[in-house]
Amino acid sequence: MKERALIIQDENGNPVINPETRSIPQFKELIRRDKSRGKTRVLQEFAYIYHMCSFGSFIEEYPHDERPLRSAQAAGLNANYAPDNKVQACIDYFEENQDTRVLRIIRSAYRAADNLQQYFNSVDFNKKDKGGKPIYTAKGVMENVKNLGEFIDNLRNLEQKVKEELSNEAGISGGHKKHLFEDPA
Repeated sequence: MKERALIIQDENGNPVINPETRSIPQFKELIRRDKSRGKTRVLQEFAYIYHMCSFGSFIEEYPHDERPLRSAQAAGLNANYAPDNKVQACIDYFEENQDTRVLRIIRSAYRAADNLQQYFNSVDFNKKDKGGKPIYTAKGVMENVKNLGEFIDNLRNLEQKVKEELSNEAGISGGHKKHLFEDPA
């Protein structure tokens, strides 16, 4: 499914709420509750939602457990920010309506990559099992490192396929200008 642009730019390049977004009940409620001039709070919340959910966000590069904090920072929200029920409803809607099988697979692959990073960070050649044998051997770790290149290549190929899928579904044609917070894939 095509990822929606929550925010677009007006003719002066200023961020404004996409009229299509205004028609979605969950987002409509967020817009309605923001009484600030220029809807600055809801623009920040939309940015948070985008960074939490979008494959095109640079926040996607961070481990899953770091995304809420990094998304809040990128959106200009307080580091202690936690989405309330209304923002969470928008996140759920956004994820549900942009989720594809390939996107779910790549997100799982990213979690696996994060787990591999944790594995390599935890390697301690001095650790022994109950029988006194080393838990990690240099040979075993080197073999795993050798296989990482292939894993990374496969991950990049999968990323490219996801970008192609999102681009095809969005129907992007030559000369189309991407909207603010629209997936760059």
